[in-house]
Amino acid sequence: MFKSFIARLGRFLVTCRDASELALADCDRPLDRSERARLRVHRYLCGPCRIYQQQLEVMDKIATRVRDSSAEVGEPKLSGDAKSRLRSEMRARLKISGEQ
Repeated sequence: MFKSFIARLGRFLVTCRDASELALADCDRPLDRSERARLRVHRYLCGPCRIYQQQLEVMDKIATRVRDSSAEVGEPKLSGDAKSRLRSEMRARLKISGEQ
């Protein structure tokens, strides 16, 4: 019984790197059930990844406030291309820091 539980649970276990990529993907698009379950299980087991998720949420709130305030003032917004470059750079830096 316990072995079958562990075997089923194993499907949901991911590395910190995979969890961080899922967390970033969650900022861009809705995760499917399987992705969301794997991310939740990992965050439940991994304190640093819970903190990372909280940091992403804070950055998202700040970015939303900046975006909303820029729209009110009439300042230029980031183009889709600029947003894509920023996301790519964040992912690249995350992978580099995770390899050290």
